[in-house]
Amino acid sequence: MAASASILIIDDDAAVSRTLSLILTRAGYQVTTATSGRKGLELLSNDSYDLVLTDIIMPELDGIEAIRRIRTDHPGLRVIAMSGGGQIDKADFLHMAEALGADRVLEKPVRSERLLELIGSVMANPPRRLPERKS
Repeated sequence: MAASASILIIDDDAAVSRTLSLILTRAGYQVTTATSGRKGLELLSNDSYDLVLTDIIMPELDGIEAIRRIRTDHPGLRVIAMSGGGQIDKADFLHMAEALGADRVLEKPVRSERLLELIGSVMANPPRRLPERKS
């Protein structure tokens, strides 16, 4: 893992974003945060990142839709999806995220050791590619 790897955090919870940003910055990553899936996609259209860490349940444009668009527009970008649940079991959201192309999934609350281990694992492997759809 390059110490200067760039990570985009997409999460509508400011406290979660600050905590994740602090953990990742201390670990040597370059971190940018977005407060919605829509803002995250705007940042992706203007800048380059090595990995996206996205929440699933967000207003405006949720993480599932963000992952779908990332896989379409940035197919080689690594993505880790995270969820703390909501009205549906978080495992269901995380399963959907994997089906749409997330490299890995992570349940909230996030432990810093697990987060760094997972990011290191994802960064050490080639990005996940979805099979081409047949028309």
